[in-house]
Amino acid sequence: MSYEKNLKKICEANGLEQTQTALSEAISEKKISPDRISIRRLAEAFLGENWHENLRRYTTGQRLLEGASSEAVDGSAFTAITGQLLVNEIKDKYQLQSIITDKLATTIPVVNGNLGEQKVPYLSDVVLDPAKGNIVEEGMQYPQTTFTGQFITYRPIQKVGKICAVTAEAIYADLTTQILDSARSVGTYISLVKMYDILKIMLGLENPYKFNGVNYNSYQTTGPWINKITGFSLTDWSSVNQLLTLSYNMQDPVTQQPIEIVPTTMFVMPNQVMQAKVILNATSVSKGAFSPTNVNQIRGDSANPLDDYALLTSQYAYKLLIDSGLTATQANSYTFLGDPKSAFVVRSAKPLTVVEAPPLNPLDFHQDIVLSVKASEWFSANVRDPRYMFLGNNV
Repeated sequence: MSYEKNLKKICEANGLEQTQTALSEAISEKKISPDRISIRRLAEAFLGENWHENLRRYTTGQRLLEGASSEAVDGSAFTAITGQLLVNEIKDKYQLQSIITDKLATTIPVVNGNLGEQKVPYLSDVVLDPAKGNIVEEGMQYPQTTFTGQFITYRPIQKVGKICAVTAEAIYADLTTQILDSARSVGTYISLVKMYDILKIMLGLENPYKFNGVNYNSYQTTGPWINKITGFSLTDWSSVNQLLTLSYNMQDPVTQQPIEIVPTTMFVMPNQVMQAKVILNATSVSKGAFSPTNVNQIRGDSANPLDDYALLTSQYAYKLLIDSGLTATQANSYTFLGDPKSAFVVRSAKPLTVVEAPPLNPLDFHQDIVLSVKASEWFSANVRDPRYMFLGNNV
């Protein structure tokens, strides 16, 4: 018995919902490849020999005909299981592409229904007051804390989405692979839109950071904060230390006190990954050189002083830099160190949602589209605090 006919037997025995779940689990656990399933054979199994006419009747709301055999035909089960195949492919491809974006930003849900600009308070530590003193004398009242109206403005929510449509001709010609590829491209499209939005702000190609109503570039060599070094090249631990030194000097914009920043991540271009691995994974480092003719020249060896940073890269980041007009040498010099999930956020009003179009929708009548699946996501990428990210480049 073919796998398609076996699915129909499982559906008759256990119900549609359990069959969909079992199919999703089998694909997820790699027990079956979706490319091995023929959508035309599914149609024949669930809709009989007259599957084309029965499918047309089902999608237009007419009574289904029985096939040449005595087996009952089921249009809803066929579209539901085929739709589940497409949903799985969209979600799998989306998740595969979204791995790096989840590491570059913190997702915060929109819970107040505001899809426009969002002002969020910037809460700093309590300000020290040397003029008044910070000691509570015996019998004196404890001073109260006050917070000034500091705020960050986040960008409005944007909606992205695509529809994967299956025509009667595609099923008739058994173009299963092409249909699944179309679904995968939808998942890729949505995840890439999100990835590019996050990468643009991390690279400094877009600067949406707005503090107290004033726009600032995320990376600065002078000004209210310094988190960028020019003339930079990633060579050894000492070049990483240049970026770390910037973090030690970072101050809170309200209290003017040092910010406790613990870098977690290094991000480099693909061309520099091997160099970064050598630097981060070295078991020992050396400074100075030994000379038999000069006893004052001493070579010192020690354990690698660098912390265990997560190393990330992306060919999409490199493409964005090249498209912005940089040369390959300039783009490859971009090196980031910091805590990206504290620096960047994604406002999420509606996470990835994949739904199947119901029967009797206008596409059925006008274009012979017998099945369609829509995927969408509502979000916006933003800078929460650029002081947590540091950039070195040679531009």
